[in-house]
Amino acid sequence: GSVIGGEGYGFVRDPTTKVLKHIPHIGNVIIEDDVTICSNVNIDRGTLGNTKIGQGTKINNNVHIAHNVQIGKYCLIMSLVSIAGSTVISDYVEINPQAAIANHIEIGESSIVGMNSTVLKNVRPNVRVLGTPAKEK
Repeated sequence: GSVIGGEGYGFVRDPTTKVLKHIPHIGNVIIEDDVTICSNVNIDRGTLGNTKIGQGTKINNNVHIAHNVQIGKYCLIMSLVSIAGSTVISDYVEINPQAAIANHIEIGESSIVGMNSTVLKNVRPNVRVLGTPAKEK
C-alpha cells in the first residue's frame, strides 16, 4: 500500500562526532482535488513546511516523493519516479518512468522529463529533457 505523510529521510552529520542525527519532520502533506495516487506510492511529510500535490495531478505506481516537494497542477508522474527533497515541479509537467530528480531542483511549467533520465539541474519551462545527466532535446 501507499504511505502518505510518513517521516522523511533527513539527517545531519555532527561535525565533531561524525554521527548522523535525524531531523524531525513536523510538516504535513497537502493533496488538492482530483489527484490520483496509485499503488505503493510514498509521499513524505515536510520538515517544517508542507509537501504538496497540486490539483488534478496523476501519480502512478511505485513513486517516491520526498519531504518538502511541491508539485503543481495537472502533472503526470509515471511509475518508478523518485523526486528528492525540496524539489519544485511546476504545472503541467510530465515525468516519465524511472526518472530521478535531485533535491532542490525546479522543473519549469509544461516540461517533459524523459524515461530513465536523471535531472541534476533546473529545467526551463516548455522543454524536453532526456538522459543521464538530463539535457534538453
